Amino acid sequence: MSQQANAVAIGFEAGNDTQGANAVAIGYRAGATSQHENTVIINATGADLDSDRANALFMAPMRFLPLDTTSNVVT
Repeated sequence: MSQQANAVAIGFEAGNDTQGANAVAIGYRAGATSQHENTVIINATGADLDSDRANALFMAPMRFLPLDTTSNVVT
């Protein structure tokens, strides 16, 4: 397990292998094999969910959520 500075992992094998700096992983195997820096992964699927780039949000399952692009707040 490699967890970088300010990273947080909550859930079975969340952030298990490589978790980048300032990353947050929540849920079963969220970011289990790879989580880039400055990412948030929220997983409620029962299957692995990893990131494929830095500075992003990954959520599953996902349904359409309106986003205020000025404030980056889901409305």
